[in-house]
Amino acid sequence: MAIQQEQPLPPPVSSGVRTINARCVLRAESEHRVVVVAGFAMHRYHARDAVAAAYAMAFLVDAGYATQKVVAVAFDC
Repeated sequence: MAIQQEQPLPPPVSSGVRTINARCVLRAESEHRVVVVAGFAMHRYHARDAVAAAYAMAFLVDAGYATQKVVAVAFDC
């Protein structure tokens, strides 16, 4: 009889991570924000920079990475 091996669990999601959808994540640490798409940092900005946040939202929608609804939820709009 074969022994079943244990599989490691994925690391827990830190409190500064907001999942936008299956391939997009918004990471926040201190005063910095990073939009990650498929593992690549696509846009980074300061938390108080409203124009940069708006650009990040428009970029995700215009590039087809996320819908307006999920972006609005992730960015608290």
